[in-house]
Amino acid sequence: MKRSSRNIIGQTPSARYGLIRKHKWQPGAAIRLLIITVLLGAWMESSQAARVSTTENPGCAIVLTGTIEQGDFARLRDAARDRGLLKPADTGEPSNPQDQAVCLDSPGGSYVEGRLIAGLVHEFGITTRVPSQAECLSACAFIFMAGRAHGAETDGPSRFLNVRAKLGFHAPYLALQDGRRPVRT
Repeated sequence: MKRSSRNIIGQTPSARYGLIRKHKWQPGAAIRLLIITVLLGAWMESSQAARVSTTENPGCAIVLTGTIEQGDFARLRDAARDRGLLKPADTGEPSNPQDQAVCLDSPGGSYVEGRLIAGLVHEFGITTRVPSQAECLSACAFIFMAGRAHGAETDGPSRFLNVRAKLGFHAPYLALQDGRRPVRT
């Protein structure tokens, strides 16, 4: 194909210098592109929202996995209520046994939701665990540190970090919508 050296009015510089080429679509290419887009979108959606579920696994009553977002506090509160973990500490024994823990595997997420969940875990004396090969970072670390054994005669930390798990902390930050930095007063 021979290139013309003529300058066509209205042609973009990229097209003028041969940086943009026109391609013919092969049959089925649009369908393949659509399938890839749908699968990628589903994967991104599932990797972004935290999943709160109850389980019968030994040591875990509730499992929280994925990024912590708005609404996760309500989901975890409902799961804890369903598992009977939201009861007052009115006896000398801890209100919740250590094998009825919240197991965590999350890169963090919403500071506000993480603090709300941590408050719930601490108030009702729920044990926290980060199992093997899991990570608990950022807002998840607040929840982990809130793990507590709480009873009329018992009160203290109740959290377990597997030696093959990761726990990570950092300082929270404030992101403003217009990109400005917060001003200290």
